[in-house]
Amino acid sequence: MLGKVTFSLGCLWQNDGQVYSLLHIADEALYKAKQQGRNRLVIVEGVS
Repeated sequence: MLGKVTFSLGCLWQNDGQVYSLLHIADEALYKAKQQGRNRLVIVEGVS
């Protein structure tokens, strides 16, 4: 019997910035995706 797989992803698109800050923002996007339910993709753009 095959199991069921769900997927949530937090993603940040930015060319510059500190790695810690970028990871923190991507982590926040991941939690937003999880709050919206299963199988979600949240993309954060234009973060300053």
